[in-house]
Amino acid sequence: MVSVTRGSLLAAALVLVLVSWTTAVDGARQGASFVVPYGQVAVEGQREWNVTRALELHAAEGPHDYPLYKQCDSRWGSDVIVSKTVCQVGCLMSSISMGLAGWQISIDGSASNPGTLNSWLLDNSGYTQGNNLIEDALNAIVPGMWSGSGMHKSNDLDPQELPSYFDNSIVVANVMNGRHFVLATGWDPEEPDNVYVNDPGFRNTQYSFSEDIVGWRIFTMT
Repeated sequence: MVSVTRGSLLAAALVLVLVSWTTAVDGARQGASFVVPYGQVAVEGQREWNVTRALELHAAEGPHDYPLYKQCDSRWGSDVIVSKTVCQVGCLMSSISMGLAGWQISIDGSASNPGTLNSWLLDNSGYTQGNNLIEDALNAIVPGMWSGSGMHKSNDLDPQELPSYFDNSIVVANVMNGRHFVLATGWDPEEPDNVYVNDPGFRNTQYSFSEDIVGWRIFTMT
Protein backbone atom coordinates (compact mmCIF):
# COMPACT_ATOMS: atom_id res chain seq x y z
CA MET A 1 0.00 0.00 0.00
CA VAL A 2 1.29 3.45 -0.91
CA SER A 3 1.30 5.93 1.95
CA VAL A 4 0.12 9.43 0.98
CA THR A 5 0.92 12.25 3.39
CA ARG A 6 -0.72 15.67 3.60
CA GLY A 7 2.59 17.21 2.59
CA SER A 8 2.81 15.12 -0.56
CA LEU A 9 -0.76 16.04 -1.50
CA LEU A 10 0.02 19.74 -1.10
CA ALA A 11 3.18 19.34 -3.16
CA ALA A 12 1.25 17.57 -5.91
CA ALA A 13 -1.42 20.29 -5.89
CA LEU A 14 1.26 22.97 -6.17
CA VAL A 15 2.84 21.22 -9.14
CA LEU A 16 -0.57 20.90 -10.80
CA VAL A 17 -1.26 24.61 -10.40
CA LEU A 18 2.14 25.55 -11.80
CA VAL A 19 1.83 23.14 -14.73
CA SER A 20 -1.67 24.41 -15.49
CA TRP A 21 -0.45 28.02 -15.37
CA THR A 22 2.52 27.27 -17.64
CA THR A 23 0.34 25.37 -20.09
CA ALA A 24 -2.20 28.20 -20.25
CA VAL A 25 0.46 30.82 -20.86
CA ASP A 26 2.26 28.72 -23.49
CA GLY A 27 -1.05 27.95 -25.18
CA ALA A 28 -1.83 31.64 -25.51
CA ARG A 29 1.59 32.26 -27.09
CA GLN A 30 1.79 29.32 -29.49
CA GLY A 31 2.18 30.47 -33.04
CA ALA A 32 -0.40 33.20 -32.63
CA SER A 33 0.66 36.10 -34.76
CA PHE A 34 -0.69 39.39 -33.57
CA VAL A 35 -1.27 42.77 -35.12
CA VAL A 36 0.92 45.69 -34.08
CA PRO A 37 -0.94 48.75 -35.36
CA TYR A 38 -0.04 52.41 -35.18
CA GLY A 39 3.72 51.84 -35.10
CA GLN A 40 3.61 50.34 -31.60
CA VAL A 41 5.54 47.31 -30.43
CA ALA A 42 3.74 44.74 -28.31
CA VAL A 43 5.91 44.04 -25.28
CA GLU A 44 4.91 41.49 -22.70
CA GLY A 45 5.01 43.01 -19.22
CA GLN A 46 7.29 41.52 -16.64
CA ARG A 47 5.60 40.32 -13.49
CA GLU A 48 6.64 38.08 -10.66
CA TRP A 49 4.07 35.36 -10.08
CA ASN A 50 3.44 33.05 -7.18
CA VAL A 51 0.73 30.51 -6.54
CA THR A 52 -1.10 32.66 -4.00
CA ARG A 53 -1.36 35.64 -6.33
CA ALA A 54 -2.33 33.45 -9.27
CA LEU A 55 -5.22 32.07 -7.23
CA GLU A 56 -6.23 35.58 -6.16
CA LEU A 57 -6.34 36.72 -9.78
CA HIS A 58 -8.34 33.65 -10.75
CA ALA A 59 -10.90 34.65 -8.12
CA ALA A 60 -10.95 38.18 -9.57
CA GLU A 61 -11.83 36.96 -13.04
CA GLY A 62 -15.30 37.03 -14.45
CA PRO A 63 -17.61 34.00 -14.29
CA HIS A 64 -16.90 32.72 -17.82
CA ASP A 65 -13.96 30.83 -19.27
CA TYR A 66 -13.20 32.86 -22.37
CA PRO A 67 -10.85 31.53 -25.06
CA LEU A 68 -8.07 33.78 -26.33
CA TYR A 69 -8.28 34.37 -30.08
CA LYS A 70 -5.79 36.46 -32.03
CA GLN A 71 -7.14 38.43 -34.96
CA CYS A 72 -4.01 37.70 -37.03
CA ASP A 73 -4.17 33.96 -36.47
CA SER A 74 -3.41 32.26 -39.79
CA ARG A 75 -6.74 30.44 -39.66
CA TRP A 76 -8.67 33.67 -40.28
CA GLY A 77 -6.31 36.65 -40.24
CA SER A 78 -6.39 37.07 -44.02
CA ASP A 79 -10.19 36.72 -44.26
CA VAL A 80 -11.69 39.85 -45.74
CA ILE A 81 -14.28 41.90 -43.86
CA VAL A 82 -15.26 44.32 -46.63
CA SER A 83 -12.12 45.92 -47.97
CA LYS A 84 -9.72 45.12 -45.13
CA THR A 85 -8.80 41.90 -43.36
CA VAL A 86 -9.60 40.52 -39.93
CA CYS A 87 -5.93 40.97 -39.05
CA GLN A 88 -6.09 44.65 -39.98
CA VAL A 89 -9.37 45.80 -38.44
CA GLY A 90 -11.04 42.80 -36.77
CA CYS A 91 -10.37 43.58 -33.11
CA LEU A 92 -14.00 44.34 -32.14
CA MET A 93 -15.38 41.35 -34.02
CA SER A 94 -12.68 39.07 -32.57
CA SER A 95 -13.42 40.29 -29.05
CA ILE A 96 -17.12 39.58 -29.51
CA SER A 97 -16.36 36.12 -30.90
CA MET A 98 -14.42 35.29 -27.72
CA GLY A 99 -17.34 36.52 -25.66
CA LEU A 100 -19.84 34.37 -27.54
CA ALA A 101 -17.58 31.34 -27.16
CA GLY A 102 -17.35 31.93 -23.41
CA TRP A 103 -21.14 31.94 -23.25
CA GLN A 104 -21.14 28.73 -25.34
CA ILE A 105 -23.03 30.38 -28.18
CA SER A 106 -22.45 28.66 -31.53
CA ILE A 107 -22.51 30.25 -34.97
CA ASP A 108 -24.70 28.21 -37.31
CA GLY A 109 -23.74 25.09 -35.39
CA SER A 110 -20.01 25.84 -35.30
CA ALA A 111 -17.91 27.14 -32.43
CA SER A 112 -17.68 30.91 -32.27
CA ASN A 113 -14.30 32.29 -33.36
CA PRO A 114 -13.19 35.21 -35.56
CA GLY A 115 -13.48 33.04 -38.67
CA THR A 116 -17.00 31.77 -38.11
CA LEU A 117 -18.36 35.06 -36.75
CA ASN A 118 -16.87 37.11 -39.60
CA SER A 119 -18.35 34.72 -42.15
CA TRP A 120 -21.75 34.97 -40.48
CA LEU A 121 -21.62 38.77 -40.37
CA LEU A 122 -20.77 38.90 -44.07
CA ASP A 123 -23.82 36.75 -44.84
CA ASN A 124 -26.11 38.76 -42.57
CA SER A 125 -25.38 42.40 -43.40
CA GLY A 126 -23.18 42.77 -40.35
CA TYR A 127 -20.75 45.39 -41.68
CA THR A 128 -20.84 48.85 -43.17
CA GLN A 129 -18.94 49.58 -46.36
CA GLY A 130 -16.28 51.13 -44.14
CA ASN A 131 -15.54 47.75 -42.43
CA ASN A 132 -17.37 48.80 -39.26
CA LEU A 133 -19.33 46.14 -37.39
CA ILE A 134 -23.10 46.69 -37.13
CA GLU A 135 -23.91 45.61 -33.58
CA ASP A 136 -27.65 45.30 -34.25
CA ALA A 137 -26.97 42.36 -36.58
CA LEU A 138 -25.89 40.29 -33.57
CA ASN A 139 -29.47 40.19 -32.28
CA ALA A 140 -30.10 37.47 -34.87
CA ILE A 141 -27.61 35.29 -32.96
CA VAL A 142 -28.80 36.14 -29.44
CA PRO A 143 -32.06 38.10 -29.41
CA GLY A 144 -31.72 41.30 -27.44
CA MET A 145 -27.98 41.08 -26.85
CA TRP A 146 -27.46 44.55 -28.31
CA SER A 147 -29.31 47.80 -27.73
CA GLY A 148 -28.27 51.42 -27.96
CA SER A 149 -27.76 51.54 -24.20
CA GLY A 150 -24.81 49.19 -24.61
CA MET A 151 -22.84 51.83 -26.49
CA HIS A 152 -20.59 53.80 -24.15
CA LYS A 153 -18.57 56.32 -26.13
CA SER A 154 -16.70 57.38 -23.02
CA ASN A 155 -15.47 55.60 -19.91
CA ASP A 156 -18.59 56.41 -17.92
CA LEU A 157 -18.79 53.19 -15.88
CA ASP A 158 -18.00 52.86 -12.19
CA PRO A 159 -15.37 50.11 -11.85
CA GLN A 160 -17.31 48.75 -8.88
CA GLU A 161 -20.11 47.94 -11.34
CA LEU A 162 -17.94 45.73 -13.54
CA PRO A 163 -18.57 42.45 -11.65
CA SER A 164 -22.32 42.79 -12.20
CA TYR A 165 -21.75 43.35 -15.92
CA PHE A 166 -19.49 40.31 -16.09
CA ASP A 167 -22.30 38.23 -14.60
CA ASN A 168 -24.75 38.88 -17.42
CA SER A 169 -22.93 40.48 -20.34
CA ILE A 170 -20.10 40.35 -22.82
CA VAL A 171 -18.00 43.39 -21.92
CA VAL A 172 -15.76 44.90 -24.59
CA ALA A 173 -13.41 47.75 -23.71
CA ASN A 174 -12.26 50.43 -26.14
CA VAL A 175 -8.57 51.26 -25.60
CA MET A 176 -5.60 52.95 -27.29
CA ASN A 177 -7.44 56.25 -27.68
CA GLY A 178 -10.34 54.51 -29.36
CA ARG A 179 -8.34 52.59 -31.95
CA HIS A 180 -8.51 49.08 -30.46
CA PHE A 181 -11.01 46.77 -28.75
CA VAL A 182 -10.42 44.01 -26.20
CA LEU A 183 -12.64 41.58 -24.33
CA ALA A 184 -12.79 42.51 -20.64
CA THR A 185 -12.67 39.33 -18.54
CA GLY A 186 -12.24 40.41 -14.93
CA TRP A 187 -11.57 43.08 -12.35
CA ASP A 188 -9.64 42.89 -9.08
CA PRO A 189 -10.99 45.01 -6.18
CA GLU A 190 -7.53 44.88 -4.58
CA GLU A 191 -6.10 46.56 -7.70
CA PRO A 192 -9.15 48.55 -8.79
CA ASP A 193 -7.46 50.32 -11.70
CA ASN A 194 -6.66 47.02 -13.43
CA VAL A 195 -9.12 45.54 -15.89
CA TYR A 196 -8.11 42.05 -17.06
CA VAL A 197 -8.61 41.33 -20.73
CA ASN A 198 -8.26 38.95 -23.63
CA ASP A 199 -6.51 41.14 -26.18
CA PRO A 200 -6.93 39.95 -29.79
CA GLY A 201 -4.11 42.12 -31.09
CA PHE A 202 -1.45 42.40 -28.40
CA ARG A 203 -0.04 40.33 -25.56
CA ASN A 204 -1.48 42.66 -22.96
CA THR A 205 -3.44 40.93 -20.21
CA GLN A 206 -4.69 44.07 -18.48
CA TYR A 207 -5.38 47.75 -19.09
CA SER A 208 -5.68 50.71 -16.77
CA PHE A 209 -9.29 51.64 -16.10
CA SER A 210 -8.43 55.30 -15.60
CA GLU A 211 -5.73 55.79 -18.24
CA ASP A 212 -6.35 53.30 -21.07
CA ILE A 213 -10.08 52.67 -21.40
CA VAL A 214 -12.04 55.30 -23.32
CA GLY A 215 -15.33 53.50 -23.94
CA TRP A 216 -17.28 50.25 -23.76
CA ARG A 217 -19.57 47.97 -25.72
CA ILE A 218 -21.90 46.00 -23.42
CA PHE A 219 -23.73 43.02 -24.94
CA THR A 220 -26.44 41.70 -22.62
CA MET A 221 -26.67 37.92 -22.54
CA THR A 222 -29.35 37.30 -19.91
